[in-house]
Amino acid sequence: MEKELLAELTLSMMPEITPAILRSMSEKGIPASELTEGKTENVGRLLGLDFSRARLRNSIEEARIRSQAEIKFCIEHSIKILTPWNEAYPARLLETSDFPKRLFMLGNCNLNNPHPLAVIGTRKATSYGLSLTERTVRDLAPLPGLSILSGLALGIDAAAHRAALEAQVPTVAVLAHGLSRLYPSQNRDLARAIIASGGALLTEYTSDTAPFRGNFLERNRIVAGMSDATLVVESPIKGGAMSTARIAFSIDRSVMAFPGRVTDPQSEGCNLLIRQNKGSLVTSTSDILTIMGCDITPGDTSPLPTLFPELEGEAARLYELLVRHGAPIPLDQLTAELGIPVGKLISLVSDMEFDGIVTRLPGNRVELS
Repeated sequence: MEKELLAELTLSMMPEITPAILRSMSEKGIPASELTEGKTENVGRLLGLDFSRARLRNSIEEARIRSQAEIKFCIEHSIKILTPWNEAYPARLLETSDFPKRLFMLGNCNLNNPHPLAVIGTRKATSYGLSLTERTVRDLAPLPGLSILSGLALGIDAAAHRAALEAQVPTVAVLAHGLSRLYPSQNRDLARAIIASGGALLTEYTSDTAPFRGNFLERNRIVAGMSDATLVVESPIKGGAMSTARIAFSIDRSVMAFPGRVTDPQSEGCNLLIRQNKGSLVTSTSDILTIMGCDITPGDTSPLPTLFPELEGEAARLYELLVRHGAPIPLDQLTAELGIPVGKLISLVSDMEFDGIVTRLPGNRVELS
């Protein structure tokens, strides 16, 4: 067992040792072992520690026992342990005041990619939100150095991870529990695919930690802190995505949101972020790239994809109706609401399907692609 890694993990297990103390030690080049191996008085004075040496020694011994067990688990399961002394630790996280004192990573993803983007949203996503997530990640995929971060939850999170896998973009799932389990269990295969693709599962929690409710809110600061920008696709006013967006805003990271119809509860959060000027309204890949500060390379003259196509006449009316519903609509209902003869509507749907704007489903239903 590597002596310095044990010392670093031991300090991270001690409640008396704050993130600020760890940052100070790493910035001053003080090895963790200076504090765990008996040289506590001088180091303690240097760091401004205000508790007794006896208390410190007892805390160190308790934390060391826990750390030894955790390192054994990590070795057995090929899990990497990252601390502020490690160059692989996310540098953007260290810029925040309450960064995790350690991280456990299963996988081989670079956590310091040039353009990390958090793509988040509600677990109860509409088909429109899922489609928009997939399309957005796919259209952003050509950006060099892009990585997609999310929380592996059902709905928008899972759609973001899957889209990244399909587009061969590195993706990181930040968990709210230890790596001895996976929640939700429905995403077990997705988690395996993330690791196999060169992505990673990441958590600050020790292996025995269950997915308690409070952990999810705590986890959100990691998603926001690791990312240059946070994109909220769909979210009600209350939810984890809004928590992450607020954290990102509070630490001066860019927040973006797709606008939604005013009657849709799943878009109320996005609309609120935009209304309060806490999230920039985005409708295209170009908008997202501009906010992320990413320029098109001089040799690239290809047009940027538009997430909301510019349509006219009956095509625009059909598109707006599908956006408002956010779910597949039967052809006869479309005919009634739009006042378009069924034959003309079928022809219109065929043209839009060919352009990749809509999809025709079994049962004569139509939805946005």
